[in-house]
Amino acid sequence: MAIQEDATDNKVIAYEKAESLLADLNVITCSLMQNKGQVLIYSRLGELIKAIETFCFHLATVDIRQSSDVHEAVFEELLMKAGFDFNYSELDEQEKNKNITR
Repeated sequence: MAIQEDATDNKVIAYEKAESLLADLNVITCSLMQNKGQVLIYSRLGELIKAIETFCFHLATVDIRQSSDVHEAVFEELLMKAGFDFNYSELDEQEKNKNITR
């Protein structure tokens, strides 16, 4: 790993080069592939890798938030797995609040 901790004051020393970070992210990617975690690579890790490959460290911040439709789809899937039989995404806000607080 390229991130190190300074033993004298517990200060974290960040990556000096984007290539070092990419190398560590590639190790994580390989581990996910070997351990049935492929679904996380594209949806999360892949986007971060692509941003770093494209921009290196020239970004002030990297925004990895998802749009609300992705959150809604995940929430709907969780409700379905929990046995609820309504289509969450088709409900209006009042019905959504009613159904998730019952």
